[in-house]
Amino acid sequence: MSRVLTPEETEKFVTLLTSSQDVLYRYVLTLMSGQHNRAKDVLQEANLVLWRKSSTFKFGTDFEAWAKRIAHFCVLSEIRDRNRKPVLFGGELIEKLVSEYDAETACVDERNERLKECIKKLPANHRTMVRKRYYEDLSVSSIAKLNGRSAETISSLLYRIRLALMDCVRRTANS
Repeated sequence: MSRVLTPEETEKFVTLLTSSQDVLYRYVLTLMSGQHNRAKDVLQEANLVLWRKSSTFKFGTDFEAWAKRIAHFCVLSEIRDRNRKPVLFGGELIEKLVSEYDAETACVDERNERLKECIKKLPANHRTMVRKRYYEDLSVSSIAKLNGRSAETISSLLYRIRLALMDCVRRTANS
């Protein structure tokens, strides 16, 4: 018998589910070999399954890994159901795509960690610029107004910061 989520758990679950939609869509799209409409349909089905199974999720564990596994089964189910029609590829290729996707995701995760470390090394005013632009999603002109500078100056500074971060991420990858 499955338990019922508390209102707080339901809110946490909905937050996890909605914040993972981009990741899940890219994952399903990769497995569906770029078929956008079918990937959207499979994601929709995966979301329904995730919601139905929400009471089985263990909070504190990796939600995205759990959700990807369910999405993986939804893709396999879609392919199985399609077997009545000509199939472009089968389960073996899907497994290979999953493996490659996981490897690529690990690389991206590692790169993101290096980027976080590089951001920590920036001067405080540069970290503030990065936070305002990329985390708070403020426009360049808004940041310029806040700092009493021109938009061109802020744009140029952000460009130099991005170059420095790219260089830092590359250096730390090679060390």
